[in-house]
Amino acid sequence: MGKSIGKLILVFVLACLLVSGCGKKKSVGKLHPTGQLLKDFTMEVFGDTFKLTITGIAAEKKSSESQASVSGPTLEIKSKNFIVEIKTGPKGTGEVFLDPETQGITRIIIQNNVNISQKNPETGQINFSANCDKLTYLEKEEIVIMEGSPKVQQGENIYRADRIIYSFRENRLRFEGNVQVNFRKGISGN
Repeated sequence: MGKSIGKLILVFVLACLLVSGCGKKKSVGKLHPTGQLLKDFTMEVFGDTFKLTITGIAAEKKSSESQASVSGPTLEIKSKNFIVEIKTGPKGTGEVFLDPETQGITRIIIQNNVNISQKNPETGQINFSANCDKLTYLEKEEIVIMEGSPKVQQGENIYRADRIIYSFRENRLRFEGNVQVNFRKGISGN
C-alpha cells in the first residue's frame, strides 16, 4: 500500500510539472512539501536552451526545508549542441536547493565518486570525460563546478586543477588553482 501511495505522489508531482510548463518560455520543476520519501525519483526542468533531468534511487523533502535530499543522483543535461551526463554510484548523495518562493531549483550539489561525460548529441562521441568528489550545478549561471580532485580527460590529454568549471552557455572549461596538464602526442605506425 505504501509503495502505491508513493508512486501516486510521484505521478501527481510529474503531472503538475508537465501541466505547469506548457506555454511558458522557461518552466521550473517543483518538489512538493510532502515530507515523504519518493522512490525511483525523476524530475525534469526545461531551460531556455536545454533540458535538465535529475533522477535518483530516492528523494525526500521535508516541508520545513527549502532543499531535498536525493540518493544515487544522476543528472542529464541536453541541448542541441551537447549532452552532459553526471552520475554517481549507489553511495552517491545529492542535495537539491529550491527557491523558497517558487520551489524552483537554484543549485544541486552531488558528492561521492561523481563521473561526468560530455557527448555530441548527433554522434554520441564523447568530447570529454571528468570525475571529482563534489559537483555543484548552478541553475542561474548554467555552470557546474567540479571540486575534490577534479580531473578532465579529452582524448589522451588529462587536465587537473583545484576547481574545474564547465559553462553550458559557452560550452567551455575553465581551470583554477594548481593547474596540471598532461599532453600526449599520437603515436603513428610509421
